[in-house]
Amino acid sequence: MSAKFNYGQIQGVKGNIFVTEDFIFAVETMAERLETKPEYVLAAMSFETGGTFNPATENPIGATGLIQFLKATAKILGTTTNKLKSMTAVEQLKYVEKFFSPFAGKLSSLEAVYTTILSGSPKKSDAVLFKVGTPEYKLNPLDWNNDGEITAREAATIVSARLFGGVKTVQQRLLDIGIVPADLQTGFADGKWGINTSRVLAKFQKSRGLAATGLMDEAAGFALFPNTLNKTKTIVLKNGSRGELVKKLQDSLVTLGYLKMENIGGSFGTFGRQTQTAVEILQKHLGILVTGKFSAIEQKAIDSIKAGIAKGNPNSQLIKVIQNRLVKLKFMTQAEVDSGYGIFGLQTEAAVKKFQRANGLQESGIVEAVSFKNLFNRILPDKTAESDSFPAKDGEHYSVVSGILMIENLQAKTAEVADNYFAITGSKLIVTSGYRPPDRQASAIYNKLVIEGEAKVRSLYKNKSAIDEVLTAFRANKGNPAVAVEAMRKVIENQITRQPPVFISNHLLGNAIDIRKLATNFNSLKKAVNQAGGRLIVEGDHYHVELD
Repeated sequence: MSAKFNYGQIQGVKGNIFVTEDFIFAVETMAERLETKPEYVLAAMSFETGGTFNPATENPIGATGLIQFLKATAKILGTTTNKLKSMTAVEQLKYVEKFFSPFAGKLSSLEAVYTTILSGSPKKSDAVLFKVGTPEYKLNPLDWNNDGEITAREAATIVSARLFGGVKTVQQRLLDIGIVPADLQTGFADGKWGINTSRVLAKFQKSRGLAATGLMDEAAGFALFPNTLNKTKTIVLKNGSRGELVKKLQDSLVTLGYLKMENIGGSFGTFGRQTQTAVEILQKHLGILVTGKFSAIEQKAIDSIKAGIAKGNPNSQLIKVIQNRLVKLKFMTQAEVDSGYGIFGLQTEAAVKKFQRANGLQESGIVEAVSFKNLFNRILPDKTAESDSFPAKDGEHYSVVSGILMIENLQAKTAEVADNYFAITGSKLIVTSGYRPPDRQASAIYNKLVIEGEAKVRSLYKNKSAIDEVLTAFRANKGNPAVAVEAMRKVIENQITRQPPVFISNHLLGNAIDIRKLATNFNSLKKAVNQAGGRLIVEGDHYHVELD
């Protein structure tokens, strides 16, 4: 059991329309991943936004948002200040976390959090930030002891005061406990930190056996406001975690289609590589920072999904995720989403029913576990895999031929096969093909036709009517390679948009890879593929591996 800060004490939090339950929850879980305290982040945001927590807050030089992102900083983070201004507070936290994430584990004090915003990296309390005679010293009148240097603790003093209600609240508390000299009492609680406030605070600190710095910090705050802490317990699961909570997580990931129980095997209850990859894919689907660690924010999303997301549900972030997916799958238009983004209304309900009907699911209009699994973890007759694909990169136990594509589930399964093969042989695999959108599939078939002929190519495909359609397009344009490939592409694209869809190759589904045959041991590879729940087929100069 650990102490939890009373966030209502922080200046600007209580009664703030931007500081919702979802916002606090997101800050807490973000802080867990950054290995800091949520109250530090909240106090810094309170200071940067003047206590408003308005994500559209902009200062005179154009710095914007919860931590006053500069334009250059926003660009580095993959966004713009204009986009940041249009986000909700919860949405903007994704970029707050991106900003802090390089320093995760180094944000153990309020000074570290605030100086990261102020100077670009976390500093220790006694670190000197600015010296007299420099422009920065002049721009930041924070030298409370007038020694010509501004330390991290001095810079964070006003931010620390915000942890406990702000400068005026701290001053009033000093008045209330009777430690302010009579000649200073009139006008003492003016909300401005100065030499008199520092002197009185130093007197208070000394009376409580604290270092008499005259600078506000947590120790002084807790001494002034002893009822600031409550008790709570927070848990983060990560690679290496074990036990019943991991089993519960793995069960949920299986239910939602991110894991297969047979592939966990003896690792049930152990948070290993497969579980981490599954969590990372879940996080990407949820639109939150991908860390591979499982915390309360992911658990809350899973609980909401299992309970069912339906009309009137208040979880706007999760609804946006669902709406974005429905647009991508062409069950909603962007115009429909824009008319109620983040609101589960009649149009979203109708789109969910349409999706469920098209996929043989119960037509409830509610996105529960089965519907969510089909939405996010099943390739459907559209260009979903194509839009989610990315250039493949070498893995720990496999290398890829330049230019091939992967989607995340395929990459995870490829790594699993390669890990299995490496454990058996001590050798790596060479992957020569991965996900193929229709244009790449058409090119691959064309090249094989030119080299091996129609009869050989036709024999490789189970669906003879589908390959015959492609061959017809090839024959009609045989003398012009570019035209032939384009005609074949159109045939393949038409096939996968039919109801029901026809996929001439598992490469189109994003669940197949080809592995170079040379120097690869067939029996060992077959065993590795079987362990991953896949199928191995010999094709010419490569092994074709299908991975569900």
